[in-house]
Amino acid sequence: MVMRRKKIHLPEEFLSGRSAVLSYLILGIIIMLMFLSQIYFVRLDLTSEKRYTLSPVTKETLKNMPGMAFIRVYLDGDLPPEFIKMRNSIREMLDEFRVYAGDRIQYQFVNPMAGKTPQARKNLMQELVNKGLQVTNVQATDEEGGKSEKYIFPGAIIAYKNTEVPLNLLQNNPGLSAEENLNNSLQLLEYRLISTLHTLASDTVKKIAFIEGHGEFDQYQTADISRELSLFFQIDRGKINGVAGCLDQYVAVIIAG
Repeated sequence: MVMRRKKIHLPEEFLSGRSAVLSYLILGIIIMLMFLSQIYFVRLDLTSEKRYTLSPVTKETLKNMPGMAFIRVYLDGDLPPEFIKMRNSIREMLDEFRVYAGDRIQYQFVNPMAGKTPQARKNLMQELVNKGLQVTNVQATDEEGGKSEKYIFPGAIIAYKNTEVPLNLLQNNPGLSAEENLNNSLQLLEYRLISTLHTLASDTVKKIAFIEGHGEFDQYQTADISRELSLFFQIDRGKINGVAGCLDQYVAVIIAG
């Protein structure tokens, strides 16, 4: 199967100001389409409870996993209803994964803030952020109508052999309501999980190139996007210098600037 290289031009406003969030969404859609164009990723609604069967490519990937992946999900404890729904959906999905991968999929749900002093919580939050997880601030209301602030990490750290990668499972589009963002995130759950597992278990990693040399953004200005893409691709940077065929090895070429 041949995958055509795609050339992506990112204008100057792509990474600046309030357009950055939308830009990440657009870039995510581009990468998703690149992936979907190869594997015909399909989920079928088979029951009245709206449970989904896994796609054929997910089943095949899980059956052929050469090693064990451990998934630590930082979403447990006293959660708002919408995040309880998300936690349950993630657990159900991972249980479905285990049907095909067996013990090669291991998981644990943890409440990262349970039983810790305020300072310990602060230190742990910074540690998780440094690892690449995004924190979500929510307002909780108790039975007496009092309000409190909660910090939730709707994501996971996936460990495979000697590698750990963060996976943020809540997609946040500021143009959508909280419920719409949650529902969209649940729809992408299988894709996000299996894409990460496939990349970790793959012997070869596809490459993306950022072009430099004509006023494009440098590595610091594209650091956030590069970090997200590096979960699934090898990221290279460089100048073309008129060398024919130098970009043939890349599935996408990005001109940012």
